[in-house]
Amino acid sequence: MHFRPADLWDQVQAQKSDTNFTDFSEHNLLRAAPTAASRSDICGALRSLRVFAQDFYIDAVTSLIDNALAFVERYKGVQDTDAVGWKLMAFWVTGKFGRFRSLFVSRDLKAAQDVEREFSRVDEDLLELLDLRRAHRGGESIFQRGHQIQDPSRRGERQRRPSSVRASRAHFYPKDLPDVVKTYITEKYPGLAAEPKDE
Repeated sequence: MHFRPADLWDQVQAQKSDTNFTDFSEHNLLRAAPTAASRSDICGALRSLRVFAQDFYIDAVTSLIDNALAFVERYKGVQDTDAVGWKLMAFWVTGKFGRFRSLFVSRDLKAAQDVEREFSRVDEDLLELLDLRRAHRGGESIFQRGHQIQDPSRRGERQRRPSSVRASRAHFYPKDLPDVVKTYITEKYPGLAAEPKDE
């Protein structure tokens, strides 16, 4: 989020980047703002934006920011440790600000002011994003369950395929083997499989 406060770490990182604040040519670009990954990231960005909006924007913008901030601060639908959920929440808030801006630019101030009432738990866009998050989480748990089957401690529980060669014997018969390898196979296994017959 672009309006989050810059701290000392951000200043250090800016020094490491290729950004030169004395070069005003086109090849000098600012890096993208980091993605919000927690409630505090979103709230911090909204608070910074509010400070800016108090002096530079009309009261409708400040009211929109206040409603967004109040909603995010008290919202309990996303766990504090869920970085992907907060990324989706930042996307939703950004979408509401975009909707406000587009209505404001089209000179429909009344409809733009109504956007601040859309910060609600029953907003269709928010519910759709939360469903998307739940589906994504369901996919993760199914994926993890699939890998639990391959746990090495459970390998003995799997059924083996029937074979004409005993499992305790090597299943191949190479043409040339060094004596060291033959000795190892004889010690570790009960010898090599029978020599294949050419038919």
